[in-house]
Amino acid sequence: MNSAYGRLCGFTGGALILLGITMLTTMLIFLITGHSPIPTGGVGHYFLAFTGSVLVAWGLSLRLASRNSELAYLLAPANAIGMALMAFYRSVIVLSSADVRAWIGFIPMGEALLFGGLAIAFWWGRPKPLQV
Repeated sequence: MNSAYGRLCGFTGGALILLGITMLTTMLIFLITGHSPIPTGGVGHYFLAFTGSVLVAWGLSLRLASRNSELAYLLAPANAIGMALMAFYRSVIVLSSADVRAWIGFIPMGEALLFGGLAIAFWWGRPKPLQV
């Protein structure tokens, strides 16, 4: 497998795992203390934990794909689409939500560029199918 693509999968997977664990931890801290750095209540933390769980699973699949070119080839389109959707919704939310802009400004636009770049890398950098 292309070692750069393997590193892309491994690094991105590790980052998603850490982000997911952070989200899950934030939810647990909210449940224990009633306080959180994220300005939302119980329902928001429910969705935070859901997202964190999904990110951990996605990250683990990318970590596995970093060592298996056949798996990386199969997962490449899903990863590219997932990253593209993350870029899209960040662009939409920052342009349409005054609440988001008041809380974190235009940071999601930078995230949209990051995830858009990852979508391109996962799509065009994907390994070739194995020939049998």
